[in-house]
Amino acid sequence: PETADYGDLHYLMTPHQALSLALLNEQRARDYYLGIAGRSSDPEVKALAGELAEEEREHVSWVEQWMERFPPAEPDWDHDDDPPILQD
Repeated sequence: PETADYGDLHYLMTPHQALSLALLNEQRARDYYLGIAGRSSDPEVKALAGELAEEEREHVSWVEQWMERFPPAEPDWDHDDDPPILQD
């Protein structure tokens, strides 16, 4: 649940943008484990999923704190006077 879509990456992305992507991944992982904890009837699975959800909740908090260090991207953040040429 913490794997980003490569389509969301950009070679000029800013630290804030990279952290925003990381935040989405951590939130998705937290929600994934919360869902398992909520649906499972097995007490051991519920407990483990709850622990993992709590770890992910902590990761969400850390990423949110790190995001405060970096300003959001400027509107023209992806402008490149000499963009790369991708060949098929």
